[in-house]
Amino acid sequence: MNQDIVEKLKLTDAQIADAVCHIRAGEGLTVVAEALGLGALRRVEQNRLVSQLGIFEFAQEVMTARQFWQKHVMDFNFELDEPQLIEEGLHRLFIEKVGDDTYRYLFAEAVE
Repeated sequence: MNQDIVEKLKLTDAQIADAVCHIRAGEGLTVVAEALGLGALRRVEQNRLVSQLGIFEFAQEVMTARQFWQKHVMDFNFELDEPQLIEEGLHRLFIEKVGDDTYRYLFAEAVE
């Protein structure tokens, strides 16, 4: 995600998380722009800023701790709880923290 745009728009982690939830729910530009506080702008300006921000791409690669745990708990024979598995993923440099409760894989092949 374009950090320059995040800073320019003064976006909070909560706004970004809300927008990501809307994207994952299949909602479109207008709802996402509203979640980001861009609802007052013309649609063409919303489209430009959201596109430059790269949030739709970002939403496809981030996950919550719960989503990561659900996807990988079997890899550890159900021996680790959610915080332990997140800690293990961070320690092994498999994932990185990108928000309050959002993480992303460090390597594209990790999601395959």
